[in-house]
Amino acid sequence: MKKITYFIASVVALLGLSSCNLDMRPDTGVLGQDVTTIEHIKALRNGLYNNIVSVQSYGNQVYQEYYVDLFNETMSSGNRGGYFSQWLLTASDQDVNAIWSTYYSVVSNINYFLMKADDVAALQPDNAEDIAYYKAEAKFFRAICFHQLALRFCKDYTPATAITDLGIPTPTVYNPYAKLERGTLEMTYKQINDDIKEAELLITEAGEPCSTRLSKDAIAAFKAQIALHMHDYQNAATYASSTYAGYPLVNSKEELDEMWHEDSSTEVIMQGTLTATTIGLVSGPSDYLSGTWDFESEVFHYTPAYTPEQWIVDLYGFEKDTNNSKDWRAGTLISRESLYIYSDWQTGYVLTKFSGNRNLFTVPTSLTYKTATKLFRVAEMYLIEAEAQYMNGGDALTPLNTLRQHRGLDPLTGITGEELMAEIEKERVRELIGEGHRLFDLKRWGKGFTRDYQMAVSDVLSGSKKIYQMTQPATNPKFVWPVPMEELHANANFGEQNTGWSSVQ
Repeated sequence: MKKITYFIASVVALLGLSSCNLDMRPDTGVLGQDVTTIEHIKALRNGLYNNIVSVQSYGNQVYQEYYVDLFNETMSSGNRGGYFSQWLLTASDQDVNAIWSTYYSVVSNINYFLMKADDVAALQPDNAEDIAYYKAEAKFFRAICFHQLALRFCKDYTPATAITDLGIPTPTVYNPYAKLERGTLEMTYKQINDDIKEAELLITEAGEPCSTRLSKDAIAAFKAQIALHMHDYQNAATYASSTYAGYPLVNSKEELDEMWHEDSSTEVIMQGTLTATTIGLVSGPSDYLSGTWDFESEVFHYTPAYTPEQWIVDLYGFEKDTNNSKDWRAGTLISRESLYIYSDWQTGYVLTKFSGNRNLFTVPTSLTYKTATKLFRVAEMYLIEAEAQYMNGGDALTPLNTLRQHRGLDPLTGITGEELMAEIEKERVRELIGEGHRLFDLKRWGKGFTRDYQMAVSDVLSGSKKIYQMTQPATNPKFVWPVPMEELHANANFGEQNTGWSSVQ
């Protein structure tokens, strides 16, 4: 069975790969051990921004989306992502290892930067204030990496059991030969929160929409994400709502389209720089589309490796066999298009959210699939507040309806209890599809899933019905991914493999 590791291809040139024993030289493409001036530190700082933008880009978030109930694999996949879609992972899987290694490579780069920043601050005390600020940014980025690793390789954070649940190693000093224990989940999130606290001491200025540099607003948004995943609902709601004033929601379908296809929006709290010269830094999720322009009919024909399931299509309220819907996201994020799969013409729905920034298309008949990495968006903050308020017995309808009305939908009235939570869950899917949240949401909610394939493309789906009509209960321990075997072999101090996975593969 063909196995293509495009996660590795998308980041290896920028980061290099290593296991958690950090056996690498993290030059980030510049200067290496010759870092002696503030100019060198600024260059390394830019490298760290590039690292985060790259590793968090949307092409690098596809695996957790394929793992759950959002998409089904077609015969055009070439088995790209198939081991995730089919739940055939092992601890020896090369893509799992690449994800683990790449995040730890970024952590290694950050720790190297922090070491060199201290050296330069001692040599050039006049620049110590600027260097301290850059160090605060670096620690924030380290917290992002640790959080992303914990989401994939640890259980959901449950306050009552986090003291014994397994965490991940959290190296804070550059040491290529370190072999750290994984510790507990409580220890992991203590380090994450310690890094955030150090960052917010110095990063105190408000940001502005589409900022490419860290601001106190981005920190508040990240704190809201962390608090939600730690089931700290009161703080999650407070942090999330603190971002609203500076980042107004859009008021039209056209503005929503500009956010995703021109990377311009009042809603974006922080995103990566995306220009013709930096476009290579981000990974585009082309397998959602794989579009080819037909010069005769003047439309794109698509050969997707993955198509949305029927329940996803139904969520957007499409009128029969059209792209029309009250929901502004219909026809923008997901669209009914001409498909050509396995020598068969179809008409079905595909994820068009990531067709790319059209201002960067070399020609309008060639898609790039490159979209600026939107690290934090205010729409997610409304969803965080809605969920947190619901869990805490507060007013969940107000933030939920505010977002719905800014997506063209009518407000909901008179719903409570499980019906209200179900609407919050649906809205997270409509808004965040393709951005890598669904697996982590299901873990947080303690829910399994059942797949429901899109009827329009049912005859070109890959695998048997047990694959594209799969049911996975919430009790399946494999919602938590395996620690890579390479890590266990390289680090005798690491500790236990995750439950449900073999340690001898």
